[in-house]
Amino acid sequence: MVRIGGDQLPLFRLYLPVVPFAVLWAVRAVQWTWELALAREGEPTTGRRTVRFAGPAFSLVLVAMLAGAAAGGVQAALAHADFRQVMGWLEASHGAAGRFLEEQAERQPPARPLTVVAQDIGLTPYVAPRVRFVDVVGLTDRAVATTLYRYDYNPYTRSRMWADPVRRARIEAMELELRAYLRSRAADYVLVTINCRPDETEAVRAASARRDAAYFRVHTAHNVLYYGLPAEPRFLEEFELIRGYEYTPICFVLLYQRKAASPGPPGP
Repeated sequence: MVRIGGDQLPLFRLYLPVVPFAVLWAVRAVQWTWELALAREGEPTTGRRTVRFAGPAFSLVLVAMLAGAAAGGVQAALAHADFRQVMGWLEASHGAAGRFLEEQAERQPPARPLTVVAQDIGLTPYVAPRVRFVDVVGLTDRAVATTLYRYDYNPYTRSRMWADPVRRARIEAMELELRAYLRSRAADYVLVTINCRPDETEAVRAASARRDAAYFRVHTAHNVLYYGLPAEPRFLEEFELIRGYEYTPICFVLLYQRKAASPGPPGP
């Protein structure tokens, strides 16, 4: 299941909770295959020899498979040996965005908390406890989660679903519904994570510095977790890009603020 879902930080997040169980299952599987050699002592010699050979052989094959999986884990660990540096980047981008939003929330009337639509429900909400976050992924938002479930939608297999005309029509209907829901929350801010090519980093940095929201329409459209919301012309009429946080040279976090002339969030 972890392999199907995928993860940008393999080993460190999705694998970790299942590691103890995986070790127990692996040890028990090796033990069980080895014990096949002793399972039929009362059978004729020929059959017993076959079983005695098959058990250890199967066990060795299983051990080889587990060793291969372990080697893949070591390779992933080496690839993410700079994990502490990555965490520093995370603090510099998502943490900074959260602290900025918390400062804005302190200026809000208690009866109208600041509302932010965001994708990464982790560090940013942690450092912004006064802010009300709308999670587009559905981890903490019941409306998003139930809508995704009702349409049987998984963003990680979107391309496969999109190839089917029937599923494509369902995805379009789902995105229309979710865009309407996100708009109904009348957020004060929207945080959008985007990715770019390595040769595009400098251009992205420059566009972020000059707050060029139009430049990022293509990038935001590629983030399917917002269901097409930030790529709509209407979005740029309601929101303006005020900050850009660099997570890595190919990953940025854009902060959009609702314009003063746009409708504000609803009352309590």
